[in-house]
Amino acid sequence: MGLLKAKTEIPDNDIRRLSPVVWLRRILAIASLGVTVWVVVTAIHAFRVTPDQIRVVKYDEYTAKTVDFVLGDTERFLQVGVIVLGGLWTLGVIDKDRRIGWIDKPELIMFILASLLLVASFYLDQRLSRIVKQVYWDVGKLSDSNSPREIADFVDSPYINLHYQVLVRCFYSGLVVSALAALSIARLRKSP
Repeated sequence: MGLLKAKTEIPDNDIRRLSPVVWLRRILAIASLGVTVWVVVTAIHAFRVTPDQIRVVKYDEYTAKTVDFVLGDTERFLQVGVIVLGGLWTLGVIDKDRRIGWIDKPELIMFILASLLLVASFYLDQRLSRIVKQVYWDVGKLSDSNSPREIADFVDSPYINLHYQVLVRCFYSGLVVSALAALSIARLRKSP
């Protein structure tokens, strides 16, 4: 009789018995995965189809300001990204009351994806800075002292725009996934 009863009972992890909070945590993890896949696929496609072309324009004060704006933007992305990543790690790893465990799979997925997106934006920031330095060096070396000064066109150069756009996409996607992870860790998950 006990054997028959054990076979007809619904297991505890049956999908029909999951609470709405568990469903929401899983949906947030799936949405985070979807955002990350979208960023990766669009970045790979953009790197494949964008020509390695950097245009130059005559130097004037407006083009110099444009360079300052672009580099200032990337610096702010880096600073905010470090703060967000530090906060996420504080919440998910360091805080003993809310620490993510191996059983918290949705939060673990979101935490890893957010960290990867933010680290990718840090890498792209570094790469863009290196490209800008190299362009300045190359333009300076190639220009003739008799010709007017030239500078890289940061508005219409496909290669520079590609790196900047992928950096921005990784940053904002990492920000969104971090927010979803923080919401799930702090509010939706049961404390251990």
